[in-house]
Amino acid sequence: EMLDLFMSNILLKENILDPQMLEYVNALLRFKTKFKLHWSNAEEFNSGKMTMMNSDELTELDSVFVYILDIITNRGLIEKGKYELKRSYANLNFSGQDNASSWHTDTGFEGSDGSTHTILFYPQQWQSEWGGETEFKNTEVVNKTTKVEYKQNQVILFDGKIPHRAAAHNNPNAYRFTIAYKVKLKQ
Repeated sequence: EMLDLFMSNILLKENILDPQMLEYVNALLRFKTKFKLHWSNAEEFNSGKMTMMNSDELTELDSVFVYILDIITNRGLIEKGKYELKRSYANLNFSGQDNASSWHTDTGFEGSDGSTHTILFYPQQWQSEWGGETEFKNTEVVNKTTKVEYKQNQVILFDGKIPHRAAAHNNPNAYRFTIAYKVKLKQ
């Protein structure tokens, strides 16, 4: 069931893939995906701190990433034929990364890819005490944020104009992987 978290702009859906497909996706992320340094905004880049790594276009790496988006569509999170995929990639976060300064939006800035919404998929097993939530800033209420816990096999759809960030996690034995799809919803 979809949950309305805040301002009707952040939607969740759980249990997207079957266990065998999840295992395959996690193996692809760990062993086949090439990652490079990534900064969410100019402030992070200018500070010299590395906040995360991300991959090249995932749909070109393996058709399973197209399949995941099809499954998300078939589960009713976005309507088939009502969106255009602009970009897909994976994020990799290290333990202890302090992303406190990396509030960012995914749309509406010069040089953006033309997407209107972001879809995040959490593929790996995760314990809530490790942290690594995705945080959203409510721009209508001062100091109001909404945290979405990283849960395996969960997907989030949100308006790309909502400021968000990945919170640091504290598991020194794991990377935090997130698959991201940037889409433009058609009117």
